[in-house]
Amino acid sequence: MKGKTVSAALVGKLIALSVGVVACTQVKDETVGVGVLSEPHARLLEIAKEEVKKQHIELRIVEFTNYVALNEAVMRGDILMNFFQHVPHMQQFNQEHNGDLVSVGNVHVEPLALYSRTYRHVSDFPAGAVIAIPNDSSNEARALRLLEAAGFIRMRAGSGLFATVEDVQQNVRNVVLQEVESALLPRVFDQVDGAVINGNYAVMAGLSARRDGLAVEPDASAYANVLVVKRGNEADARVQAVLRALCGGRVRTYLKERYKSGEVAPAL
Repeated sequence: MKGKTVSAALVGKLIALSVGVVACTQVKDETVGVGVLSEPHARLLEIAKEEVKKQHIELRIVEFTNYVALNEAVMRGDILMNFFQHVPHMQQFNQEHNGDLVSVGNVHVEPLALYSRTYRHVSDFPAGAVIAIPNDSSNEARALRLLEAAGFIRMRAGSGLFATVEDVQQNVRNVVLQEVESALLPRVFDQVDGAVINGNYAVMAGLSARRDGLAVEPDASAYANVLVVKRGNEADARVQAVLRALCGGRVRTYLKERYKSGEVAPAL
């Protein structure tokens, strides 16, 4: 009888130990990498990081300086997802690099705008004025559409989301369009008459589309910044957790309080 009692106690200890091991396994944080380029994306991910930590997901935020390298890192599996681009840009990468990236959801919009240190109104630009625009085709097309709406140029019909300067049918105001890498636009801003700058880089340079923009993209919804993964990873629970956090109340409140003029706004 005594032997049976010892055996039962031993079994009880083993069961308790087993339960403890399972419990430890369940609460162990799982590290997942996500790539970004700059603000506001990095800050939004810091907020999301705090939220997904509650679900035992440790978000490793990796900063890049190059668009292509960021997407290639997702394709190789170095990181699970990235957050810096809109769908037309992602589609351009897929086409040019045989990529297989997909969006899992819209997060926020950053209106493109024309800025100038020299002129206060679109009508002030003289013939021969130099206007810098992004040189990647998806953002270049956005810039050209903005300049068309402002009356500088007229685009060829049907030029689409990947239009280039070759699609300019008429240079109405006889301006010089200078193609520049998006990240460098704030640096050349003082050296040209005007520059069409992406929302995130404008924010980094202390510019506000609503306050400083001479012409502002009227509807940036087609260019909402999205969370991107390699095809097949869309349903990954970690990806979905990050997406929920990025679209959640804390991020939306931060955007509304930090960017009161709508320089960056939650996607609808």
